Amino acid sequence: MTRALPARDDALRLLRERFLNRTDLVAVLAPWGKPCPVEANGTLDALLLGHLVGDEAPVAKVKYANRRGTGAMKGPFRVGSYCPSLEDTTRWLCLDFDGPGHANALAEPLATASAALDAFTRVGLPAYLERSGGGQGWHLWCFFEPPIPAAKAQALGRALAPKDALLADGRQADVSASRGIEVFPKQKSRRSGFGNLVWLPWWQGAPDGANAFYRRDAGGVLASFVPSELAATTIEAVDTLLAAITPAPVEQRKKALGPAAPPPPAEPAWADWRRRALGALPLEQAYGTWLTGNAHSAGWLECRDPASPTGDEHPSASVADGTGEAERGAFHSFISGKTLSVFDFLVAHGGASDFKEARTRVAAMSGVMEPHTGPQPVPAAGSWGPPTSPRRPEIQINGRPLDAQIIEARAAVRAANRKQPALFRRGSQVVRLINGDDGPRIEGMTESAVYGHLARISNWVRVTENAVIQTSPNKDIARDMLDYPDEQLPVLN
Repeated sequence: MTRALPARDDALRLLRERFLNRTDLVAVLAPWGKPCPVEANGTLDALLLGHLVGDEAPVAKVKYANRRGTGAMKGPFRVGSYCPSLEDTTRWLCLDFDGPGHANALAEPLATASAALDAFTRVGLPAYLERSGGGQGWHLWCFFEPPIPAAKAQALGRALAPKDALLADGRQADVSASRGIEVFPKQKSRRSGFGNLVWLPWWQGAPDGANAFYRRDAGGVLASFVPSELAATTIEAVDTLLAAITPAPVEQRKKALGPAAPPPPAEPAWADWRRRALGALPLEQAYGTWLTGNAHSAGWLECRDPASPTGDEHPSASVADGTGEAERGAFHSFISGKTLSVFDFLVAHGGASDFKEARTRVAAMSGVMEPHTGPQPVPAAGSWGPPTSPRRPEIQINGRPLDAQIIEARAAVRAANRKQPALFRRGSQVVRLINGDDGPRIEGMTESAVYGHLARISNWVRVTENAVIQTSPNKDIARDMLDYPDEQLPVLN
C-alpha cells in the first residue's frame, strides 16, 4: 500500500489553511525523539516542506527553548500543530482512535473511527478520516472556518464520539477520560504552556499507507485519496448542533418551561383519580434509568431525553416532582421544547400503546384504582413502566456502504448482549444457548437465525426525501456475521 499525497503547493496551502492554529510556533520531532516547540517565524514554509518531502526541502534552521535549555537545530523535521491558539480558538477538531501499542488500544480502531465518521455525516458536518503516522490508529478531522472556541470543538467531539466502543482488553472505552478515544483540543483554554499537539498529515517518513486520508469508494471499500480541498463548517452549524444536545443554562431552562399547562379537561372523578394517582406514582419506576437521580432545579428532577440522537450524555430534560406549578410526572425536553404528561411520555417512548393503556399502567404503578373499575392487580415493583434502556438503535440500509451497516449491526449485537447475553462464539462459529428438556445446549446460528436476531434488536429503515420507512435487515450482514464472527462475542468452550 502506498500513500496518496497532494501536490506540493496544494499540501502547503491545506496545511496552512486548515491545520495551523499558530504560525509563530510549531512542534517538531527533535533528534532526541520527543516533540519540541520551535519558533516558526520566517521558517514555516521550509519546516512544512521538510515535513512533506524530507531532504528535498530547503534546510530549516530553528531555535528552541525547553527544560534542556536553549539551542538551535536544523531539519528536515516531522511537524505538529498546537491547539488551542493564543485566542483559545481552533481551526480543527481531531478525534484520535488508539491502535495497537497504546496502553488503551481499541479492540477495533478502524470500526470505531468509521462509526464516528458516520455520526458526523448523519448530522451534516464534513469530516475526514486519516490513518495515523504510525499506521496503527486513526484520526478523524473536522475543520472550522473561521476558527471556533476550543471549548465548543471539545464539546462537539465528545458528543459525537462513539459511546459503545471497547478496548482490546475488554474494558469500555471512555472519551471523557481519554481512554481509547482522545479529543483534541484537550484544553478549553491554553492558560499556560503550548497546549496540546497533533502531528500533521502527509509526513514523508510515515510507513506506507499511514499519515494519509481515506474514504469509502463506490463499493464501500476504504481507500486512500488525495483531497484537493478540505471542507470546513461554521460556528453557526456547531452552535445549532450543540444546542440540540447540550442543556441550556438554568435560568434559560426555567424561562423555556414557562407556566405548566393544566391537565386536559376531565370528568370530576377522573380528575380526582389523576391527581391522586400522580401523587402516589413512583417516578423512578415510570421513567426508569432515564432519571439520573439528581435534582435539576426547584420542582424538577434531572432526566435524559430518550429521543436524543446521541444518548443524551449531558441530560437535557427534566421531570416535575410535584412541588412546583407543573403537574407531577410531567416531562420537559430542552431539545424539542415540548412538555408531555407522564401518560403521553409512556405512549411516545414505548411504555404503552395508547392513552388507555398508559392510564392503566399509572394505576398499577401508583396503586390507585381507576374510577368505575373493579380492583386492579398491582404488579411487583419494577414489572411496569417503560423499558429502562434507550430505544433500539436505528440502522439505515439505503444510500450507505455495506461495511458501515455491518459496523453498526455489530455494535447493536454487542449492546443487546450487554443487556442479555444471546449470541456467543465457539471456535469459528456463532452460537446460542437453548434451554432443552435436558438443560441448556449449544446450537449453531443459521443465516435465518442471525437475520431474525438483527431484526429484533435494531430498527432497520430506508430514508427517502419524504419519509423514514421501516424495513428489514440486509441479509448480506447476517451472512457476514457468520463468515466473520465478531471477536468481541463472549466465548463458549
